[in-house]
Formats: sequence, structure tokens, C-alpha cells
Amino acid sequence: MNASALNVLLARSSRGIEEFEECALDASFIGAFSTSSGLPQAHPVDVGVIHFWKSNKAEAERLSISSANYALHNDLRRKYIFTVSISGQNMDRVTIHCHSRMFTVASKVFDLHRNADELVQFMLFTKYASTAQLGLDPSLTRIVDGDNNFQYEVKDSSPHKLCRTVSTAMDFSLKTGTSSSAIRTYKALRMTKGADCSIPGDWHSCVLRDYWLGDSNIYALDLPARTGVVLGNLGHATCTTEGYRDKIKKLTTSDCTVLVAEFSTEPYEQKRQTERCTHDITVYAKTSEELNTIEDPAKLFHALSQCVNALDGMRRAGHIHGDMGPENILVSYRTADVSFDTKQLNGEFAVKITGMEYRGMYNNAKRPDLHGNPNFIAVEVAHGAHVFANHTRRSFLRFRHALAYYFFAYNPLHDLESLLWIAVDFVLHHLPLRSPIADSWEKCKFLVKALEEYGVAIFPVLTWRDTVDKMKFYRRGEVLERPCTREDIEDLAAASHGEQSALLQIFHVLEELANTYRAVENTATVSREIFHAYYRDMKCFEPSLFDTNAGIYAWARLVFAQLAMHFAAGHDPVVRVDQVNRDTG
Repeated sequence: MNASALNVLLARSSRGIEEFEECALDASFIGAFSTSSGLPQAHPVDVGVIHFWKSNKAEAERLSISSANYALHNDLRRKYIFTVSISGQNMDRVTIHCHSRMFTVASKVFDLHRNADELVQFMLFTKYASTAQLGLDPSLTRIVDGDNNFQYEVKDSSPHKLCRTVSTAMDFSLKTGTSSSAIRTYKALRMTKGADCSIPGDWHSCVLRDYWLGDSNIYALDLPARTGVVLGNLGHATCTTEGYRDKIKKLTTSDCTVLVAEFSTEPYEQKRQTERCTHDITVYAKTSEELNTIEDPAKLFHALSQCVNALDGMRRAGHIHGDMGPENILVSYRTADVSFDTKQLNGEFAVKITGMEYRGMYNNAKRPDLHGNPNFIAVEVAHGAHVFANHTRRSFLRFRHALAYYFFAYNPLHDLESLLWIAVDFVLHHLPLRSPIADSWEKCKFLVKALEEYGVAIFPVLTWRDTVDKMKFYRRGEVLERPCTREDIEDLAAASHGEQSALLQIFHVLEELANTYRAVENTATVSREIFHAYYRDMKCFEPSLFDTNAGIYAWARLVFAQLAMHFAAGHDPVVRVDQVNRDTG
């Protein structure tokens, strides 16, 4: 960004650079600057270096991290960004930061007057540095479409071919702080270099996935090799292995080394470890439907039953998925005729599980980084703690704090819970085509309103910024933890779908899942050694606990399979609640 454009950007911001954070959080801030002066349009994410003046050092650093977070997550090209915070009573204490999605590096605080050469050298660097040296990925090109949204061009394997994004399909990457391991998915198209931004009528879409991954146990950076390790252990889970991935083209990869501070008993001393980080952009041919776009209940529940089968296989192989949201469950058809009856469920219908970038071995599981669709993550993952252990046990009281919080890690039941929330979401957002209360629409209207209210309460439209407020997950946690709340929602479903509805079995499986959580967590023990060393030796539950309590998988798979057969046979057709006419029903 040239100096004149930057001056226009700062001069036209009525709120000033110190309030950049508040501006940055407003989506309308992008494109809010006109080009009446004839200069190129300036965007906040184009700023090369961000400066902050605050008397309070902590406040200056908070604004620095928040603004860097905005730039990193709103421009795909950004690999890192520099900020300068000037604080102190006399505004003479200077700190230079370099923020990336995986780490932050800070210089030692220096005096603006006594060590002015330090700041001058940095200013000279930013003056003559290339865009790549200032943190922009040279392999990506950003363009602005007709709706003033950012789109990106990625070089394909051919020097004359490009992959250009046209819209955002999924974005759950916004988090507090710069660190994020979330995936942003774009709908894209392949085109010849130099083509305009218009979409041809016969274009074939593809999917572009961008993610940053931090994992101290990464040895194989090639995605097919990494996913092959998992699939090699899942030979019996045919729904996962058949056509799991189409041709993968790895377009960019960059590695970096991160110094992570660990807890130490010695004062003023930090242990350091090296962590491997990768940035990957992958392009996939679009050959399947995401589960969240499927309205046919037979297809949906058949896909869920197959996913339970795959998760059971992953558990036995010692793997966890980490993000079983509907966007990572794909449905494809082996023939052009996508209609099927009871006999065709397994023959013409294939289920694929994606999002394997964040899978891991359970025995290496750590406190999870939140990513994926926040509406379907497990309750314990949202709270970052075990919530089902019996707090009245004397043996548990002694180590309750350690077991609930410091001993917490992502486990196989959390993957299964996400599938059950997808099923509950279906129940709360659908009504039978023929209402069980057939007397008059006036008697049914209150049920529609109640379903809508419950649906919003349990599945609010969330971004990752909302995960800071744990109250967003309070209602869903009550459904799983408290039998009385679960019975309330089951009664509402019975009134809406009928007392004999097959969908009510879902709540029985949900109850059994809560009992399984309690069985695992009440059986687990925390030794005195682990209690005193939890910072240094983070461990998870014994895998045998999940093998002992694995009956929940067979039950969930059976219930979902029965529901798929029930709807495939034409019983109890349903309609979405938002498609119901509120006046006539």
C-alpha cells in the first residue's frame, strides 16, 4: 500500500487509529472509503504496519492483537502482520510485534529517545520491504468482485490456469486472539489466466479450503499421506474409504518454527519446544452434497448411521476426528438417479467424511482448539471441561478441579455427540406434513412457535466470537445434562410429531450418551502425581474406558438406520418449519 493511499485511509477515518479495533469489527468498514480523490480504494487489511499510542501498555497490546486478528482473518493473503505499540506515561516505551495465525513474536521494550535507531531501522525496513516481506503470500492474488467482497486467485498446476473463488461456503475461523486452527471454505471455479471475474453459464465449481494447522506431531506434511494413515486402519468402515477424496492438488505449503512457553517450577525460566505449523490451500472437485443441504430425512439419517459406524472404527483404531459438523459429511450417488427406496440405501448411496486435517490420535489428545461449526460442537468442548462426573464423590472432590479442567481433552464421545445434535436439529426444524393435531390450525400454531423458540435457543446462529460467552451453550448443556430439560424437549417433539413418532428415539440415545459420559468420567481417576504435574504431563483418559462403554455406538447406529428405513418407506413425510404458512398452516 503506497503512502498517499495510507494517508487517505487515516484521514477519512473519523474515529482515529486508536479506535481501529472498533472499526475493524464492523463489516461495513470494508469498502467504506470512497475513491473520489482518484486514488485506489484503501481497505483496513491493506495497512502494512499498524501503530498504537496508549499510555497503558496492556491496552496497547490488546488493540495490537485485535487489529492483527482482523487483518489475518479477513485477507487470505496475510501470513503475518507487523504492529508497533507505543506506551508509557511519556509515550516513550516501544514494542514491535509480528503476529501470525500461529504465534506472536515481540521485541524487547526499548526507549523511544535513547534507542531511536531501533525504530528508525524498522521504519527503513518497512519502507523498502516487498509485500512478501510485509506478510503477504505472493502465490495469492486478491480481487474485489461486484458486491465489494474479497475473492482470491490461486495458481493451479498449469502456469496458464487459475482457481478463483466466487463465494464463501463456510467460515468459522473468527476467534478472539490471532491463533486459529479453523477452516475457511470457498466455492471456486477453474479458469484461464486473464479471464474476467464473470461466471460463465456452463462453469463447473470446485471447493477451495484454506487452513492453518499447528501440530507438534506432524511428520508427513502431504495431506494424502496423512489421511492415508487413518484410512488404512478403517478397512471395515466402507463408508469412509470408498472414494474418500477426489484428486487433491496441494497448491501452497509453508512451515515455520514456534517457540512455546511451558510451565516451569523454577522462577523466571521458560522451557521451549518446537512446534511444526503448516499453511495449506487445497482444491477439490465438487462431486458430493454437504449434509446440511440435504432435506430428505432418509438420506440424512442413513448418512448419520454410516458416520457412527466410521467413528466407531476410528475409536477402535485410536483416532478422533475433531469436527463432525454437517459440512464435513458429504453424500454422493453412484448413479444419475438419486432417488432410492429401502433396498437402495446401501447400493446407490455413499457417505464421505472430510475435515481430516484436524484428526489425531486419542492418546496424544490435548485441550482442543475450537474450530468447525459451533452449533454442533460437544457441550464439554464448548466449556473446555468435564461436566458429567459425580461431584458428590469424596474421591472426586479432592481432585475435582484437576479432573474437570486441567485433565480435559477431546475424546471419541465428543465426535458422536455432534452427530446427535445434527439429529436433534432436524427434529426441531421440521414438522410432519400431516399434523397429529388435525382439528384446526389454531391449535397447531403454538407448536410451530415453540419449535422455533427451542431451535433458536439450542442452535443459535453463532460465530466463534460468541464462544467466549458460555451462556450461548447453556441451554444445550441443560438438554444433555438434566433429565427434566431433556424430557421437556421430548414432550414438545411428541406433541409436534406424534406420541408414536420414530423420531423420539433420538432423545433416548441422547440420554444414553449422557449416561455414558458419567460412566467414563466417574470411573476415571486422577493420581496425586498427575494432579501435581498436570502442567507438564497432560494426559487423557484410558482408551479402555471407551471400549468398556462402547454400546452407545451400536445403539445410535441402529436408531439412525431404522429412521432411514422408516422415511425411505414413505412413512411420516415432513416439511421444514420455516416453510409452513403461519396463517393457514
